[in-house]
Amino acid sequence: MKVIAEACGSSANVGPGFDVFGIALDAFKDRVEIELGSDYFIVEGKYGDEVPHEIGNNLIGAILDGYRKKTHNSLSLGIRLVKGVPTSLGLGSSGASSVAFAAALLYAGGQYPIDVRSVLELASFGEAYVTGSPHMDNLTASVLGGFTIASKYYDPIRIDPPNWIRILLLIPSKKRVVKDKTRYARSLLKECYPLEDYVFGIEHATTLVKGFLEGDINLIRRGLRDVVATPYRKQLIEGYETIVKVVEKSPAIGCFISGAGPSIAVLTMVQDVDHVHKQLRDMLLDNNLDYNIVESGVGEGVRVWVEK
Repeated sequence: MKVIAEACGSSANVGPGFDVFGIALDAFKDRVEIELGSDYFIVEGKYGDEVPHEIGNNLIGAILDGYRKKTHNSLSLGIRLVKGVPTSLGLGSSGASSVAFAAALLYAGGQYPIDVRSVLELASFGEAYVTGSPHMDNLTASVLGGFTIASKYYDPIRIDPPNWIRILLLIPSKKRVVKDKTRYARSLLKECYPLEDYVFGIEHATTLVKGFLEGDINLIRRGLRDVVATPYRKQLIEGYETIVKVVEKSPAIGCFISGAGPSIAVLTMVQDVDHVHKQLRDMLLDNNLDYNIVESGVGEGVRVWVEK
């Protein structure tokens, strides 16, 4: 029997929601297959060469160790990881793999229906192994789908964005090699912020949530502004200011750095996708900026099924 799980990549932070907000991306997905009673570890997929092929060096091994220590269950497993989410681009790659494997492992161990908090807890072993700490924003988006509000203390929240939302992802064609990218991006932030920045962040985060709930373009546009991470991380994004200026002049709703970057997510309405895509493409050509543009819808939560 095979247990198979599939989880979307994600964009974390979504403007002012540092470490809290996330949105699932259906353009990229990781899949994990578990075969009970076997013993192998295989990595495949378009981006399979971007992650370790030895289980002891892969986040899969960290999750499996965490599961065995907690449950004292030494399942014999064959594991196949199919990487469909590129790494080191701010697209929730480690989160997607962690969530897919955690969900499949829990199901294979006898938990069904799968409990959301159990998946998040188990998946956090993988996220912490890769990034240094269990960032729940990406994990929550991959588990629940939609636009999500992560929490370490309460049940996470999913909000369904308007069905006319599309996301254009500006993804660098060439990766800039930065060791421990997520840790480095976090190190750029301040340890303390002025009170006015806290107030600004709360105001805009709540505005963004209301905008998604009500499908209000103006509220979504206004709510995407951020003063906590963006001012310090934009230095890592080639052509950031140029891209933002073009987005602001286009019919797009707005844009934000996807996770720790270097990708940028541009929110737009489905009827404006082609127009915005052309404006972005022309801007990239005019300014010699080497990005690929990938269109994504808002993804659904992790799926688990069985093949006999």
